[in-house]
Amino acid sequence: MTKKKTRIAVFIGTACFVFLVALLFVHHERTAHFRRLQGAWEGALHFHWGRLMGVQRIVLKVSEENGRYCAAVDAVDLGLKNLPTAQFDFGSSLVNFKLTNGISFHGALDGQTMEIKGRWKWPGGDYSQPLALTRTNAPDQVPEPLQVAEYTPRPGSDLQGLWAGTLPDEKPVRLQLKIAEAADGTFRAELNNLEQSPMTCRPVTSLNYVPPHVRIVLQGVAALFEGELNGSHTQLAGTWTQGKPFPMTFDRVDSKDAGKTN
Repeated sequence: MTKKKTRIAVFIGTACFVFLVALLFVHHERTAHFRRLQGAWEGALHFHWGRLMGVQRIVLKVSEENGRYCAAVDAVDLGLKNLPTAQFDFGSSLVNFKLTNGISFHGALDGQTMEIKGRWKWPGGDYSQPLALTRTNAPDQVPEPLQVAEYTPRPGSDLQGLWAGTLPDEKPVRLQLKIAEAADGTFRAELNNLEQSPMTCRPVTSLNYVPPHVRIVLQGVAALFEGELNGSHTQLAGTWTQGKPFPMTFDRVDSKDAGKTN
């Protein structure tokens, strides 16, 4: 009986030792994989909306905080920064995360190309698209929102200011366009959708002005405005294209009215 108990004790001890070694190995592999992932990874989603091509640059940021591994996402062309993940999983090569807004990504680290390759899945359906993320030490940054002083009208600039207009869709959409012009003649602009809550500043990808013609591109939402500035510099009239074209007019308004919904 004593020998039998001894054999059982040895078996249990051996099993516990093997389990502990396996557990340490898994922890070591997980830690090593995390260290390979830690840092910034960048890629881009490409999509068509009507005749326009949309581009959304995605930055995945993997870090460790108080012994906990976590991730956050920047959607650069949508002006969204540090989107929190509700779930972040990784294994020997897999990398999965889910944002709090329901968007998810399922991928794996390719040891040869050192890319995280997978699929970006939008919420509310089965639609997904491929996304490859490459490590970078200098990821694209979400621009800081324009300050009132930057887009307050000034002498010498035809466009600098706050402009307001309404898309005549089935449900009208009120928009505000902020335009800042640097001393060298370059522009920076952003768009606010007053119907969205919370309201987000959508960065304008490019603004070209050859008087009186104005061309504004927002690649993050595959939108384009083409119009002309009137002689008194108080109105931009033209066409807004996003999936389909709409007649659109932006009127100059007081810069202090930015974000006001009534």
